[in-house]
Amino acid sequence: MRKKVSIVLKSNFNAVSLAHLIMRDGNYLKERNIIRIFTNSFSKSDVLLLSNIIKENLNIENKVMFDRNNQFIILIEKDNINKVRDLILTYMHPLMYYKLGTNLKLKEKFDYFSIINNI
Repeated sequence: MRKKVSIVLKSNFNAVSLAHLIMRDGNYLKERNIIRIFTNSFSKSDVLLLSNIIKENLNIENKVMFDRNNQFIILIEKDNINKVRDLILTYMHPLMYYKLGTNLKLKEKFDYFSIINNI
């Protein structure tokens, strides 16, 4: 069974949403300096919708790429990596920073309430 992307997501998707999406299904590919979001469980049309929402809501360029077996992933390339980091790093748990290709160390205690206040 395929997962679905609801059109309602368009009005609710923000930096916190992207942070959680990357913490769950993202990875950083150091060799190419890209972030991949593994959306393999969604149909191509739903991946395209999600890609569009990321572009329109957060102004982050990305592209949908064929992965395998009629599965597609979202790629955020090197030109947008720093923009993504600046936008979502404060909403990510420090143990997940590696998914953005950074090894920054958190100087303060992680503040979960900062996330809740931005939902």
